[in-house]
This record gives sequence, structure tokens and C-alpha cells, in this order.
Amino acid sequence: MTVQAVSLKVGACFRFKTAVRRITRIEKSEIHWEYADRKRRAGRLGGVQWLEYFRSEAIEEVPDPIMQSERITLRTGETVPVLNESVSIVLETNAPRRWAFVDLESGEVWSHDGNRFEPIKGTGTHAVKNAISCPKELETELIEAFKAGGRVAAVKLHRTRTGSNLPDAVAAIKSLGL
Repeated sequence: MTVQAVSLKVGACFRFKTAVRRITRIEKSEIHWEYADRKRRAGRLGGVQWLEYFRSEAIEEVPDPIMQSERITLRTGETVPVLNESVSIVLETNAPRRWAFVDLESGEVWSHDGNRFEPIKGTGTHAVKNAISCPKELETELIEAFKAGGRVAAVKLHRTRTGSNLPDAVAAIKSLGL
């Protein structure tokens, strides 16, 4: 069977004899594709095929399997798919407490002590929030504002730049040693 040429576009999925393939890029007469389930076959995650061969071997256009899977809404407002199988995410470090892990669905914040994950609660979550919302460039500006106009000026600058509430802004200024 040959699929219509107009249906060949980036992101479209097609059923083949072996698996569903998603088009990732189209260049001149070549189709770059990946397996829609993102599983390796013969050691590969995808490939490149001449457009006419792709059209002739494709059985039919199908909905994207990832888009049809269960989805969750994050606190950022973004919806993301839930995979059918769990995945292992590995981070190698000599200082595990340096890292904070945020569940963007529930808002929970976690740290790792080298052996297990532990929830960060209370003031610890505020410290993580301040670390994210107060990068080095802002720290420099806050110090300059403090020197020029005092604590009130630094707190106002922090609240303006990060949208933080008063207690969080004061805590951030205190964490800078000001």
C-alpha cells in the first residue's frame, strides 16, 4: 500500500509490518524516522529511508501512540504523557546532597543522601525555591542594592525580579549574609 504524499509530515506516525514509525525530519527525498514506542529494534531507534520507499512500505497513517497514552498535568500547566513502563534515570555525583529533585505534578521536593531519597520539607523547600529563583546575577544585584539602599531596597528588588512573597524575599536576603 502507498500512503498519500500529503500525509508525510514531521510528527506523523505510520504503521509498518514491524512497528509504528514517527517521522522526525524530511530532507529532499529522504525521510528520517524513529520507532514511535522509542524501543530499539536490531540495535536502532530509527533510520533514514527514501521518501518513495517509505510511502510504499507504510501500511497506513495512525495516531501517535504517545499522544494517546495517559497524560498528567504539571504545576507549570504543561500536560505530559505517562509512559507504559517505568524508566530509570541515573545521575552520577560525588555530592548527592547538592541536588534537589522536584516532582512537577505534586510539588514535592526531594534530596538524596547517597543511599536513599528523602523529602525536603518546610524551610528546606524555601531554600530550594530561593536557589532556583536567585541565580548569581541576581545575587550580585541584590548585594549592590543592599549597599546602596539597605535591606528594604534589596527585598524590593528580590520581590520584583522573582515574584516572591515578603517572607521568602527576606529569607533570600538573609541567606546571602546581608
